Amino acid sequence: MKTIRRNATKKIAAIAKATLATRMYERRNDFVAAPVDTQVAMTYRESFDFATMTDHGNGKYTIHIHSNLWFYLYTAEYFQALGRAAYAKPNAIAAPAADAEMMKLMDGMAVGTGAKEMMLAWQDGWNAAADEAAAAILAEEA
Repeated sequence: MKTIRRNATKKIAAIAKATLATRMYERRNDFVAAPVDTQVAMTYRESFDFATMTDHGNGKYTIHIHSNLWFYLYTAEYFQALGRAAYAKPNAIAAPAADAEMMKLMDGMAVGTGAKEMMLAWQDGWNAAADEAAAAILAEEA
């Protein structure tokens, strides 16, 4: 594992572009993997000075915001290593509409200001979208 420096902007942008699937883990949904758009994870990383990004190797990355909130980013390299090429396609899981709401809430916010309120407001619309996405994944795997 290697920590990616916050000022490695070109590397971080390349990772974001190469990411095919992003999963959010948080306390409010009992740490169940919830698919989100990569931009959501990147926005959280940029918004919190204490956020860290880690390279686990083989196309897996972590953005760690807090002990109760983190994201895993997966590239094609990760899926190929697992032998699951079916998942290694762009936009395999569509981001829920709640992402647009979260982005609106973040616009105009100072870094680190009102983060709890922003996350709670975004979360209200999230659980239903996460349940639908999880059901779709399970149906596809069955």
